[in-house]
Amino acid sequence: MVTFRLPPALLIAAALVGLFAGCKTLPRYYSVGVDAITARPDLGGVSYLLIARDPSAYRDPGLHGIAVMCVKAALEGRGLFEAPPNSRPDLIIELDYGRGNSIKLGPSGTTQEIYLSLSARLNPGEGATTRGAEVWNVRSSILDETSRAVVIMPILAAVAADHAGSETGVKQEFSISDQAPTVAQITATLGLDRLSKSGP
Repeated sequence: MVTFRLPPALLIAAALVGLFAGCKTLPRYYSVGVDAITARPDLGGVSYLLIARDPSAYRDPGLHGIAVMCVKAALEGRGLFEAPPNSRPDLIIELDYGRGNSIKLGPSGTTQEIYLSLSARLNPGEGATTRGAEVWNVRSSILDETSRAVVIMPILAAVAADHAGSETGVKQEFSISDQAPTVAQITATLGLDRLSKSGP
């Protein structure tokens, strides 16, 4: 997996500028691919622990922090809640993101997708020798190399959370605005909307 290596300060500044440029401009629409499967669609009132799918993989601390915050805010919007310290979560949710497949776009050449995936498994309990059964898995992706990953991370998280626990059968495409209510809910939960309103 290829990850994004930007200095944390520059990364967060880029995120703030990119996320809230929409406050003074028309919304931009993205085509987001979604591939989801489920064995149990009931999501409300379930506690979880969010972990990296591959803990040994290098991840830029600034980008990883933004990805985690966006996913947590998106899951909160679906009624899931992060398990308090020293308590047993119902689900273990594995997070993965980065740049994936290169897709051919006709004579114009190829572009690379940016993706985010979440896999929820039942917590097998402390000391278990096997992983818990998977209850749902969702992967969202955008074919866009012109936007920074930190700008579209709230969009990927919002779409993934919206389709967590659903069954798409095959990969489907959805159009979503960077100012859609589910995206705005994530930025509001993180408090980034207040920062944008205090600017010029």
